[in-house]
Amino acid sequence: MPRDDREQNFEKALAGSLHSSNAAPGNDCLDAETLAAYHERLLGPEEMAQRKMHIASCERCQEILAQLEATD
Repeated sequence: MPRDDREQNFEKALAGSLHSSNAAPGNDCLDAETLAAYHERLLGPEEMAQRKMHIASCERCQEILAQLEATD
């Protein structure tokens, strides 16, 4: 898949998941930029480990990451 198409699909998956989430304001869910960086493995080792702990127990973040994986 061409890079531009992949990026558009990535953005659509994030936007759709974030708009349809049941996440309550003020919770510790990851924002779109952090989830994208996690998905692309652009975070440092410590931050990756911290985010992984959250994702392991967060259905919303798991669903978003699954959609992002599907765009690859």
